[in-house]
Amino acid sequence: TVTKADTYHTVGTICFVLNFQLIMAGRLGVHGPSPPGWIMGLYWTNICTALMFLVTFTWMAMHAGARATAGAAYMRTRSVRL
Repeated sequence: TVTKADTYHTVGTICFVLNFQLIMAGRLGVHGPSPPGWIMGLYWTNICTALMFLVTFTWMAMHAGARATAGAAYMRTRSVRL
């Protein structure tokens, strides 16, 4: 389960990078006329919502990895095993 949590963390980090690339390199209106304000509002709302979910996703993945590591250490060091 530690490997699964680390994989989720890696996927979340890659999504962070892609999201920031979309913000920085994919800016609308840089190489041409800017779209209407309501389209830009939808664009930034979606980008910010994605970042919010990515922060939650990455935090949960780090928490899951830490819990799995602690659980594995507990299982290895118990004095009575069934």
